[in-house]
Amino acid sequence: AYSAVADDASAAYWNPAGLVRSEGASFMFMHASYLSDISFDYLSFASSRGSSAFGGSLGYMNAGSIARTDNNGAPLGSYQPRDYYGTVSYAADLDAIGAETGRYSAGLSAKYLSSTIIEKAGAVAFDAGLTGRFEIAGAPLKLGFVAQNFGPGMKYNKVADPLPTTYKLGGAVTLAKNWLFSAELAAPRGNSPYLCAGAEHAA
Repeated sequence: AYSAVADDASAAYWNPAGLVRSEGASFMFMHASYLSDISFDYLSFASSRGSSAFGGSLGYMNAGSIARTDNNGAPLGSYQPRDYYGTVSYAADLDAIGAETGRYSAGLSAKYLSSTIIEKAGAVAFDAGLTGRFEIAGAPLKLGFVAQNFGPGMKYNKVADPLPTTYKLGGAVTLAKNWLFSAELAAPRGNSPYLCAGAEHAA
């Protein structure tokens, strides 16, 4: 439930419009180890000048080694599925088109996706997002909208595989200066919409 919350380097993934709300430069790195030698690495950065910002991210997933057989079950060695992507993002405050300074922002990400199972496929995709800042009963309220993974899809051996295009609409409210509550409605292509919610407390 983060499309309205992200305001640091993670906005390159969640909602590029949030990059403009980051403070100066920020970096994030993550390494996650799963079962069966599966691992995921993620790196992102953001640099904001107040009214505009740019950022980017890299992601790599290694699915480990998997035994390969023919249709009769005879061994054919092994293969190693892996995916990676690279993203370049830009965001700007919408005061340039007459909006109140600091209230609305928009962002756009362009990314290259690569996936290897046995054959390799690649695609270019885009994310686009908006954020807005308001007040409700004196409490800071943030709203966000993002459309993720727009693109032509990938082709494995000439068979097209559509990208997981997803629309997200989220909101976040800060209470008592140290409680953050957020909620988000997501609508992925080919699946039913679902609702996410979360809370965060800062000591």
